[in-house]
Amino acid sequence: MEWPGGEVARPPSVLSVDKIDKSKATKPTKRQILVNDFTHRTASTLRATTFASTTRRSHDMKKHLLTHITLMTGHVARTPRTEVLDQAVAYLAPIAEGRCHDIPEVGLWIDVFRPKGEDDETLNGTASFTVSSILTRGQVPFVHCVACWDPDMGEMAWAKAEDLARQTGLPSCPGLRRPDRTPWLAVAITPNMFLSGTQTIGLLGDLERCMAWTLIEQGRRA
Repeated sequence: MEWPGGEVARPPSVLSVDKIDKSKATKPTKRQILVNDFTHRTASTLRATTFASTTRRSHDMKKHLLTHITLMTGHVARTPRTEVLDQAVAYLAPIAEGRCHDIPEVGLWIDVFRPKGEDDETLNGTASFTVSSILTRGQVPFVHCVACWDPDMGEMAWAKAEDLARQTGLPSCPGLRRPDRTPWLAVAITPNMFLSGTQTIGLLGDLERCMAWTLIEQGRRA
């Protein structure tokens, strides 16, 4: 089973932050909020501003939960779609489609891989991706991630995640099982992550979820 990537292209620079006179500013711009979503992990602040939890009913939030599993530590979190800005999903869409790879605003590079069937057709329901420094262009990944949104693809996707975890050389948490519900995201960290710096480590979790929801929503529309 192959998980090929896409072609390289430069994405539009939509994450740049305009300089603002803080004495006059009363509300952050959408661009600033988007950057914060990647770099400062201010999900609670985001929900309190543009995408407040009051804009979505509680039953809708329950329907859109992502199970986020870190294979090395065994940490499991269920996070709502409302923690990811629509602007972030729109920005990452070209990367999910394989039309580009880099996020210059935070110095990161993402490669997306999709499984192929027997007739070389691209299979829907799961995809994997790596996050690395823009300087290494995917050659030295910080994390390997597998997202799954189709229960029928769950067994294959989980096997892929376990294989990627073994390739890192780091031990996985014993006793982990594939989630019963989709969507889910399994993450295998690599030794390179510990050399990436505290700022990068701090934003990886949010970026992983943003990328997962981008793939999930594209897949569900296909």
